Amino acid sequence: DTVNVTLDLTDPFKASAEGVKVFVGASGTGLGTLRGTIILPRPPPLQNLSMSVLPADALSGGLDPQVLLQQLQNGYRIFTTPMQTEYPYVVTDLQPGRVLPVPSLIGFGGGGIAINLLANPLRPVLIEADKETVQDFAFGPVTLSGDVTIRSANAPTGFGFGIVAARITSLQDGIQAVLMPVLFTRDAMTMDARASYSGTSFKANQTVTLRVFSNANGANPITDALTWVINPFSSTPGHATIPVGTTDATRDIVVP
Repeated sequence: DTVNVTLDLTDPFKASAEGVKVFVGASGTGLGTLRGTIILPRPPPLQNLSMSVLPADALSGGLDPQVLLQQLQNGYRIFTTPMQTEYPYVVTDLQPGRVLPVPSLIGFGGGGIAINLLANPLRPVLIEADKETVQDFAFGPVTLSGDVTIRSANAPTGFGFGIVAARITSLQDGIQAVLMPVLFTRDAMTMDARASYSGTSFKANQTVTLRVFSNANGANPITDALTWVINPFSSTPGHATIPVGTTDATRDIVVP
């Protein structure tokens, strides 16, 4: 059924009709609202789109990776659907000041959490009291995949779990950081560890730097990879660099 309701903005208690409830979402007095649209040219299946609002210095200030991971998973959540490419979002009741909006795709792959995030630590967003701030974001259309080989000297033993981390860095657009979980198997002849990785929604016409992290020697590949991807000035080099265009790309990685 359709019911027409006349809204009296000066007296919200008059905005009602019997059997109908009307909810109007807005920020409280003295607080700000952040809204916009997130573009996904090729919406990946089985992933959630999340919008987190972090302190302006959250990435440049060395935020603990475990805390960052939790905040990314607790953001404003939007579920992706196969044919929908535009996703409006809104975050209300924000304290005035500079913040760092971080949209991220969160899913599962290879037995672990897969994360694809956008962030621009050099360009925080200003939230003003009793006003709306509009900030749009766009992921890309490219899927990047390949095989990973870790030579026996550095190969994980037992249950081999790892992350293939990818990073795109731009002074204008900030960073795109992608964490792709993998499970390693040992080659009985060479004792090398091997796995396959895949990640979606990479930006087109960019150069992607990749590095492999594993749980060898008790390391935590998730926090190690997250620390690396959000620090574009890290002195730790990548294991591979690949330019991507507008189509899907493949790159194998060998870790000595």
